[in-house]
Amino acid sequence: MEHNHGAAVSGVTSEKNLKEFLNKHGRKLLKNKKELSEAGLLSLHRLPVPDSMKNLDSEEQYHYFLHDGIVPSLRLMIESKYTKQKGTTEEKIWCDFRKIKKGVYNNPNGFDLWYIIWGPQALRQPIYADFEREAKEEKLPVKVLRLESLAELKPHITQRIKELNGEL
Repeated sequence: MEHNHGAAVSGVTSEKNLKEFLNKHGRKLLKNKKELSEAGLLSLHRLPVPDSMKNLDSEEQYHYFLHDGIVPSLRLMIESKYTKQKGTTEEKIWCDFRKIKKGVYNNPNGFDLWYIIWGPQALRQPIYADFEREAKEEKLPVKVLRLESLAELKPHITQRIKELNGEL
């Protein structure tokens, strides 16, 4: 796998860890075309690029965006960033912030967006708190979770189940 400073490898590993965590807790994370098709959610495989974001690169390669997964049983779309040390993650979240603001993650299926920033730096780096604060201030349709480990995701899942069952 071609990558810069291990970023691509780290991203794939963190997505795999998130998928395994959710599966372990009875919640399937679907990402690839086959999984989404089998669940009747193929339309969510590729997220359209809003007109206001088209042609932002010189090669005009922004044809669609991909998310990090769908959790049908929780009615969630997931974006996840693992942050072990300072690096490119701090920069990448602002691109995602713009995508959230421009409506990339809006979907006709009514899946809510959870943006999970997790790892040793998630609570240490002020930029992640700034991302969370700005998303709240702008009332963006996203729940930002900053977690040191995936184990901290469990109470959020429990709360989500209660919300979906009308218990909250």
